[in-house]
Amino acid sequence: LFHQWGYGDFSAGTLVEMMRFAPNHLIMITEDGTQQPVAALCYRQLEDEAEIIEIAVRQDKQRAGFGARLMQDLIQRLIASDIQRLLLEVAETNHKALSFYQYFGFQEIARRHAYYQKTTDAIIMELRLSKV
Repeated sequence: LFHQWGYGDFSAGTLVEMMRFAPNHLIMITEDGTQQPVAALCYRQLEDEAEIIEIAVRQDKQRAGFGARLMQDLIQRLIASDIQRLLLEVAETNHKALSFYQYFGFQEIARRHAYYQKTTDAIIMELRLSKV
């Protein structure tokens, strides 16, 4: 599986893996001309909240704004659908992802201690959504 922020190959198999938890939604950015995936965000909705399952950007396309475009698109979609909050989980050691999420206004609301490999905490983050 292609993990957040670039490890391994980003391929159609990655997209299948991202969608393995049904029912999910997928937002994808493809490369001009080839239609090859460059970045994707998988999320699910339930009632008045949504959860990001995975966000991935092809390694050679990172730091080019694709992740931000995905997040902005998702937030607009959710607000239009009257979703009240957006949740996600991230490893406490994933500093790039933490900074990215904080930039968009996510706040830490809980921790799962020793969740990853029984050594690393998972940080649960929330973004409160409202129409402007």
